[in-house]
Amino acid sequence: MLYQGKVILTTEIDNERKKDALLKSYIDDFKDYWFNGYNPRIGKDIATARPNPPIGHRHTHLKPSIFPLSTKPAVHKKSTKAYWNRWLTNRLISPPTSDRCLFYMVSNSRIAYVFHYQSEKSHQFMESIKFKEIVYKMETLAFQYNIDLMGFDDQQNLFSNQWLITT
Repeated sequence: MLYQGKVILTTEIDNERKKDALLKSYIDDFKDYWFNGYNPRIGKDIATARPNPPIGHRHTHLKPSIFPLSTKPAVHKKSTKAYWNRWLTNRLISPPTSDRCLFYMVSNSRIAYVFHYQSEKSHQFMESIKFKEIVYKMETLAFQYNIDLMGFDDQQNLFSNQWLITT
């Protein structure tokens, strides 16, 4: 299966990618996921619910390269190394999460505009002023370039048959 669409990087994330080998690998993984529907290092992909994001705003959880060592139970069981490994062999379970995320916006023509990478504390970062400023900038660019962003309901079908490339 191969899905329609494109992955476009903002100038900022592209410049970061050129300096950061791990980010480059995550972006390559995201592209693989976007066109094939699966990549073992791309976990839960979800519409971003906060802080009042513009339409079309999403984030995907990335598999950490190093999992935190902890003697206490994980707050989020789906973010543990054991859960990520279990998901690799049983994709019928819910995708895993992490606190490392790649943020993007998706258009009605299934173009993913990747605009930010947060290597840690992503969910806390989503509550910050800086994140709100980044989201506002992306919303402004989408308006300025007349990018028709995908609504929430349509985002539920990002990997449906309607987007498959047919021969």
